[in-house]
Amino acid sequence: MDARRRVPRAMVTTMIAGGITSFLLVAGLSLAIPGNNLAKVVTLGVPYIFSSSVHTSALSDALLARVCLAFFSCGLSVQAAGSRVLFSYGRDGQLPANRSLRRISPKLRTPVVGPLVVTVVPALFAMLARATPPSRCTSCSSHTRQR
Repeated sequence: MDARRRVPRAMVTTMIAGGITSFLLVAGLSLAIPGNNLAKVVTLGVPYIFSSSVHTSALSDALLARVCLAFFSCGLSVQAAGSRVLFSYGRDGQLPANRSLRRISPKLRTPVVGPLVVTVVPALFAMLARATPPSRCTSCSSHTRQR
């Protein structure tokens, strides 16, 4: 099977395909923004673009489900690549917590700490972004614009 060659090649192919697909998705959504309604797009998001461009609600819902699936699959591939990189760096002793990163579950025969790290750290950053008060962000941006 030659996993040493096939797995990295498959990972790179997945990331390239995901990047091209994401670029096409974002480009298509950007081109579909109706008129000068950028403020509505910022507040209402992708569902607004679909509802203003596609007049059939069933088709709009199907497209929105595909967008959600695309974002989910891209995020999943990034997490898989990140956990594999953490495991390989831990296995080679290149990271401070290398003993725990290279440990493999005897029952599942897969790394445990790497997938947890690539799940928990982004979740913490997402919670930090949500915890930032909006009024503070607005005042900071207005001060930088006045200078």
